[in-house]
Amino acid sequence: MVTERDRIWNATLRVAADPAADVTPDAVLAEIDAPLGRGTVRETLKSMWELGVLRCADGGGRQEGTYRLNNGIFD
Repeated sequence: MVTERDRIWNATLRVAADPAADVTPDAVLAEIDAPLGRGTVRETLKSMWELGVLRCADGGGRQEGTYRLNNGIFD
């Protein structure tokens, strides 16, 4: 069974596949074809940052910000 957070991870990775793309809650929500809460997206992005999948492009860290795929994460 696919959960909301699974959908968010999937959408985030699709957005982040473009190296020039900014990964933001709004960009992820636009990629998802289902109604999800913005807070759930923010918390998932923060978890992805804590796990090293994303890096914060604007230095926000645990604060809401603009994320990018962490270099080398899938190498």
